[in-house]
Amino acid sequence: MLPSVEIQFHFHRHRDSGDKSLTIAPEGRYQLTSVALEQRFANIVPDVLVYVGNRPLLIEIRVTHGIEAKKLARIQSLDMSTVEVDLSSAPRDLPWKHLEELVVESGTHKQWIYNVVAELRRRRILAKATVRETIYRGFACHVDGCPLPARVWRGKPYANVMDDCVYCEHALEIEDGRVICDA
Repeated sequence: MLPSVEIQFHFHRHRDSGDKSLTIAPEGRYQLTSVALEQRFANIVPDVLVYVGNRPLLIEIRVTHGIEAKKLARIQSLDMSTVEVDLSSAPRDLPWKHLEELVVESGTHKQWIYNVVAELRRRRILAKATVRETIYRGFACHVDGCPLPARVWRGKPYANVMDDCVYCEHALEIEDGRVICDA
């Protein structure tokens, strides 16, 4: 059972409610055609290497710590889909039957560390989006040229980043100095 696949968009500094996501595939059951434990693949050694059809999938088991930054960078550079199975809160004396249920059946302890399809779709969406620079006017942070328009001043459309962009369905990413918008 693999977790749902979501495209993540990031909101830095301006959003309290976390990142925005778009689900592109629901949680689902997949047939594995091959399984190998701690076998070198390219320049990394995943905990488990499986194949779903002819596609490789790396599985990392989290017990004491997650994937370190260096390994994550290698996974991303190889463009390898990777799932983490988080067993950090599971008792160490868990019976095999319960462990099997957590690892194989249940999707609640699993998350995508990197998904090739989601990243490709994310890049395509962002490539079509418009980057709008933010401007501070007094204490307010604005984006000129809001396509909705959220607000108008002297005949020109703009949006207040905190009041308008943060809650707008078209704001894909908000970072210091810019808003990426698909409207």
